Amino acid sequence: MTEGYDKKRLRLGELAYVESVQAYVISSQNVFIGDRDGDGIQEMVKECMALSQALELRVRVYSTHSGIRWIVQNRLFDFENEQDLILDLLKAYKSDSWYMNSCIYFRNFRARISPKHDRIEGEVAVIQGETCPHLDLDPVADNFTIFHDVVSGIW
Repeated sequence: MTEGYDKKRLRLGELAYVESVQAYVISSQNVFIGDRDGDGIQEMVKECMALSQALELRVRVYSTHSGIRWIVQNRLFDFENEQDLILDLLKAYKSDSWYMNSCIYFRNFRARISPKHDRIEGEVAVIQGETCPHLDLDPVADNFTIFHDVVSGIW
């Protein structure tokens, strides 16, 4: 939860155009955005939701063009003090090595919002489900989820 968190380092999130990938990207230094590419979306969604429930993480899971994305909604993460935990979670969720390395190098979580330049169809995420509704939402993570859904065109 947000209580006791270093407010100077607490950032809701940013939307920016990233020239190197020619796309709009949403990012956060504190709200965990997971990403996993591959086939078998429904199986990946089930695995993500089962792991989240086992870890008591409230997540919203989305399907995307190339896989799934999820946002942890009941707690914040701090790269300064929890880098090992973050890396362990990314591995447990089977994120690809490029995404894991990118998160650790840039010290934030990211999600592409616009399609890759060679795609006609969009990168719009579609909500697939949520876990652990009994866990309280962190207000910052909840606002970030709304921010994500608005800029993604979901809401």
